[in-house]
Amino acid sequence: MASTENSMAWLEAALAENLRPVSAPAGLWDRVEMPAVAKNSAAGRSMAWRLALTTAVAAALVVGLWSFGRAGFLFRSQEFRSSDPAAIRAWVKDRCGFGLPLSAGVPPEIRLSEVRLQNDARKSTERSAELAFNVENRPALLRISPLESAAAGVPARHRAAGDAKSVSWVAEGRLFTLACATPEDLRIACSLCHAGGAL
Repeated sequence: MASTENSMAWLEAALAENLRPVSAPAGLWDRVEMPAVAKNSAAGRSMAWRLALTTAVAAALVVGLWSFGRAGFLFRSQEFRSSDPAAIRAWVKDRCGFGLPLSAGVPPEIRLSEVRLQNDARKSTERSAELAFNVENRPALLRISPLESAAAGVPARHRAAGDAKSVSWVAEGRLFTLACATPEDLRIACSLCHAGGAL
């Protein structure tokens, strides 16, 4: 308690010694009580233009984002996670307009995980779909992409060589590519679309 009183006494002595009234310039109180109003009309117009420009840019952004969202790009997901073949088929059909030929009875060795959509860079209306899944806990992928118009008339046929890890075929105007970690996984993965996994 005594040290607090000593420090307070020291502080009061220092303040009394260093703080004393000083004289102010003669016109100070006039400027404080009645400040002069600057009449710079150029600065006011510049600020009004900045505000108008900022408001116009903000309005354009809001309208642009709203119309972008109404087009379905902003609020529609480009990825869907599910292990249900019917739900995946319906989701792809709704967003791409083509049916994903998944069989209703997926074998237990296959675990569906997700489907992703990508816009085709050449045609804004065409989309590709990638179905990611696992065969015996190893990753696999089925990619369905749009074809060039010249290749669209190619009949549906596909055949995999004995040690192949991927196979491609054309059906319904689309290119299908199935890729797996092992040749055996490829044979099992064929049962995504074909009963019994036969090519």
